[in-house]
Amino acid sequence: MKRAIRFKETQKFTQWWLWLIILAPIILVFFNFLGIILYVFSGYTPDDSGNVSVSWVSGRLSIVQFICVLVYVATILFLALSKLKVSVSDKDIKIRHLLFFSKVINLNEIV
Repeated sequence: MKRAIRFKETQKFTQWWLWLIILAPIILVFFNFLGIILYVFSGYTPDDSGNVSVSWVSGRLSIVQFICVLVYVATILFLALSKLKVSVSDKDIKIRHLLFFSKVINLNEIV
């Protein structure tokens, strides 16, 4: 027998202010990097050899910086892909999250 769904809802992180807070570091790094590139290509040469290079700006990432960037990217992906789905039928309530859990509650169990 097919169950009749009476209510269905999907929740996501779609608030503009939340994404502004999350993406603010990327925006700041972009403008900082843009400023460095404009400064380098405006004629500044760090070693007076006449070669304009951006490699002296980038340097090398330490392992801690690399891990922080990975955690940041993982957080953005998690929030972008995260969904909470709830459906209520005549017999049960189904709650499902993308990664964490899936639960079915029978209406007989609810007081």
